Amino acid sequence: MTRKAWPAAALAMLLVVGCAGPEKLARVSQDRLAKGDMWRAWTLATKALDKAPGNGEAKRAAAAAAASISDDWRRRIRAHAETDTIGAAEQILEFDGFRTSATRYTTVPVDMAWAADESAIRLGASSLHYRQGIADMASQRPKRA
Repeated sequence: MTRKAWPAAALAMLLVVGCAGPEKLARVSQDRLAKGDMWRAWTLATKALDKAPGNGEAKRAAAAAAASISDDWRRRIRAHAETDTIGAAEQILEFDGFRTSATRYTTVPVDMAWAADESAIRLGASSLHYRQGIADMASQRPKRA
């Protein structure tokens, strides 16, 4: 092997050895979730599913991470809604974005109680916006309305 080819060969070997397979990624994902790092667990599980979409262990890891993220997000939104309905509604939109993008990997579970809470928060926020628009029109500020 020539001197110029040696660094390239060494780099290629490091990449081959350093690339984790889907099974290892799924195991590390489960370990991260057990340690409370749900977002890192989600990232690792989805990376494993990108490599091997049919891997059962990676599917279970993604489902567990998504459920944990969903539980945490719903808890934070409910707490936020007590003081800031519009802020909570904005968080709901972000949560919906996560749930939509997650469908590529797994279904994010939500219960009927959440559906009712989500609807109430959205309606409350839209009502606040509507009333603000009426007030803005009454005070001759049509652009803001």
